[in-house]
Amino acid sequence: MRAVDMAREAGLRRLKLYFMVGLPGERDEDVAAIAGLVREVKARLVGGRLSLSVAPFVPKPHTPFQWAGMAGAAELQEAAAFPAARAAPAGGGAGGGKRTLVACPGCPGAGDRRLAGVLARMEGSTLADWRRALAEEGLDEEEYLRPRRADEPFPWEVVAPGVGRPLLWREWEASAGAANLTPRAAAL
Repeated sequence: MRAVDMAREAGLRRLKLYFMVGLPGERDEDVAAIAGLVREVKARLVGGRLSLSVAPFVPKPHTPFQWAGMAGAAELQEAAAFPAARAAPAGGGAGGGKRTLVACPGCPGAGDRRLAGVLARMEGSTLADWRRALAEEGLDEEEYLRPRRADEPFPWEVVAPGVGRPLLWREWEASAGAANLTPRAAAL
């Protein structure tokens, strides 16, 4: 909150807060805490404008979190909307700014050569375009969002990053990622 106070005292009237949802082990109370933080920032930014950007966690190749699943679009939309709705004053919006959410960014990152046909069929860049192209290629979005088994090969393992799979797996286990899976991941 000190940074918010300093920004206000320096004459800054616009702030943008960035949040990530869908992290491995994330609980409902973690997402709810975002709303409390937003309310506190808004209270200190009297007369200012606050924008929220809520982005999904995307498991990245060659990292310990490559085994984590990504939350589905509906789950992410709900998580993204919750903080803004809870932080809004009665009859007010999320602070006068826009709220953004990127849909399905994890699919291409977790994809394989089968997605080439999907990308070729895309007529636009909307989630509807993406899902239509997936369906036309006979593919399922869930295949690219699901958590991975310890022994499951990744399409990107043809590239040698210099960090071995055993080390990445040990780091995944040490992060408690494997022990604190979301209900979606635990169902695997």
